[in-house]
Amino acid sequence: MKKYYLFLFLFFFLISNVKAETYYSPYTDFSEWTTTYVKEDDITIVEGERRYKWYKEGKILGDYYIEGENNPNFPLIDYEDFIVTSFSEWSKTKPEEKLNRLINERTLYEYQDMKEVRYIHLSNLQGSYGSLRISEIEVYVDNNKISYSYYCEGCNSDFKDHINNGKTIENMSYINNNGYLRIDLNNYYSIDRINLKLYLFDVGTTTKKYDIKITREKNLNSTSYLEKKVSLNFSCEKLSEIIPFTYNYLNMNITNLEWYEKKESLDYIESTPTRKVNPIKEYQYQDKLYRYYKLEKEYSNDYYKEEPVNYPKKDENMYQDYYRYKKRDKVVIQDELLITDYDITLWDFIISSTTNNIQIESNLDINKNGVYKVKYILPFETIIKNVEVNIPDNNLDNQLDKLNQEIKNLKEDNLNLLETIKIKDQKIKELENNNQVNKQTNKKNKTSLQEYQDKTNNQNNKLEEILNKNQLLENDNMKLSTKKSSFIDNDMVLTSLFIFLICYLIILIIKKKKSI
Repeated sequence: MKKYYLFLFLFFFLISNVKAETYYSPYTDFSEWTTTYVKEDDITIVEGERRYKWYKEGKILGDYYIEGENNPNFPLIDYEDFIVTSFSEWSKTKPEEKLNRLINERTLYEYQDMKEVRYIHLSNLQGSYGSLRISEIEVYVDNNKISYSYYCEGCNSDFKDHINNGKTIENMSYINNNGYLRIDLNNYYSIDRINLKLYLFDVGTTTKKYDIKITREKNLNSTSYLEKKVSLNFSCEKLSEIIPFTYNYLNMNITNLEWYEKKESLDYIESTPTRKVNPIKEYQYQDKLYRYYKLEKEYSNDYYKEEPVNYPKKDENMYQDYYRYKKRDKVVIQDELLITDYDITLWDFIISSTTNNIQIESNLDINKNGVYKVKYILPFETIIKNVEVNIPDNNLDNQLDKLNQEIKNLKEDNLNLLETIKIKDQKIKELENNNQVNKQTNKKNKTSLQEYQDKTNNQNNKLEEILNKNQLLENDNMKLSTKKSSFIDNDMVLTSLFIFLICYLIILIIKKKKSI
């Protein structure tokens, strides 16, 4: 049970935003200057200064270079002396990024358009009763209905009068099974603009089949851009049940596409289902070049912040950073101190500390719940806080002691009751002797006495049951003492209810005896 409470404490401690208070000591004096870098934080103040080499010099000029790419024989740069180059030619290769290099870029759109198509082929047609019945064929380009011409093998004689007359609810045109129909759009269109709509009617249950191909060339066996093998199961009972079927590049299989030559454009080109677009970056650059030079120098022996005698120039590239610092101690203590387990100590509330010289004084009693005072004696300050002890096992011991006292009181009451019953039994015996004397003269009293004895025996039996239950209660109390870590409120409720039942039965027995 202790481990369980400890786990809960640690869990909620880690996931919650623990409130804490931070205590600082005064800062120390500054240290000596050092070249070792010291990081500044909330317990460290750092001061730094940069010291330079100073020199006497004579200047020798070199050439112009990109900054950092100079001839090592000319190590110094003159930022006041520079030139700017012309822009380079446009290139698809991105130039290397360098200091003071200006890079321009643009997007070149490389694209290819798909070749357009013109012919729609319907072949391998199968329908019920030897033909596939097509009430109407409509072709749309950009959702606009267009006119078309056709070539048909196996069509009925007046097929041309009905297949494109605008009447979708009629049964006057058909193509014999294994027939062929080629639709000529009379112009070339990209495949994403074309929609073919077939209105079919069939009263039979035979599976309706046909193949659709869309090509650029007239020949059925020429390169196919879109294909679909159609298999339909439906039947119509009346003309109003004619079903339209629409086909386009979205529900057909894209097969062998043909493309025009690649083109290039600096204008934005959008990709479409019939246009492949490849945006390509192109680059040009311009450099800023600085004059480099070298100096014949005679340097000072040491680093200085201010100009030393006889060395008038400071070398900005030759320097050393110096640091000094002062520190203070930091102790972080949890704001609310709550002990819920025997394994928790007052040291656990110190979240962090830069000093080990800490003492703790407190009148805390871990075995008794309550609020106590605690002193955290730091080298620079004494912190006084309240600490609360709230350990569930402490409350459990109090509840167990109270229950034991109640059981003890009940046992004493039962002993007193037994003594009273013994006195009653003695009186019953005296009554029996008197009844023997008066047996001949008072038959009615004999009957009453017998009834009284029966009731008394019943009451004694009930009393014996109560005493047995009381003994069981004592045994349960012993078990409860050995398992107090698993004691719960439901056990207390059941025990109290059982005691109440015993008392009620005892009172009932006494009342019955008085009534007799």
